Formats: sequence, structure tokens, C-alpha cells
Amino acid sequence: MIRELFILMFIALFVYFIYSGIGNFVDQAGKIISKTTNILSKFDYYISSFSVDNKTKIVITFARPLNFTCIRNVLLDNKTYYYEFKELANNILEIEINESLRGTHELVIDFCNGKLVDSVFIQ
Repeated sequence: MIRELFILMFIALFVYFIYSGIGNFVDQAGKIISKTTNILSKFDYYISSFSVDNKTKIVITFARPLNFTCIRNVLLDNKTYYYEFKELANNILEIEINESLRGTHELVIDFCNGKLVDSVFIQ
């Protein structure tokens, strides 16, 4: 009886250490991921967007200067479009998409040093 109790206690401790180890690993991995992915908040930028000449222009004004030299991709509703971008000032970015879009779309821009996720209404 005592022997079985020790075996059950040993199994319970073993399972506890396994689960706590996995939990610590997931916690540490989450901290690493959160440090490397900078998601811009709505206080960091203002978006205006419109369609003109069969193209869509999205103008983003940032609260502070940002490095625009590296944009990995631009997604609208999880679809990649061909785009060109211009830096109008040190805190203003214009993205031109070679397709006329209208309505509300989910916008995701992956910069090398961060990510912008927002909904845009294109007129």
C-alpha cells in the first residue's frame, strides 16, 4: 500500500515537472516573439486612402519618423497586391496599389522593424 502511494507520488511529480517545463518553454518563446515583432498602435499613425486612375493610394502619417527602406509586403484582406511606395516626408509614406479598390479592407503592412494592422475604408 505504501509502495503504491510512493509510485503514484513519483508519477505525479514527474508529470508536474514535464508540464511546468513545457509551460516555461512556451512562456519564454512568447516573450522572445513579443520582443521581435513590433506592432504599431493606432496612436502611432493616421491612414487616409482613396482610389484614383484605376489605382489605390494609401497615405500613412506616422507620429514619429520610421525607417521606410524595408517593406516586406502589403496585404489587403490577406491578398498580396503589386505596390510601389514613396516616402513623402520623414514621417509620411504613400503606398500605391495598381488596382482600384473600394470599401473596407483589412490592411497589414510588414516593415522590417514592425507591423501595421488596421482596417481601411477606401473611397
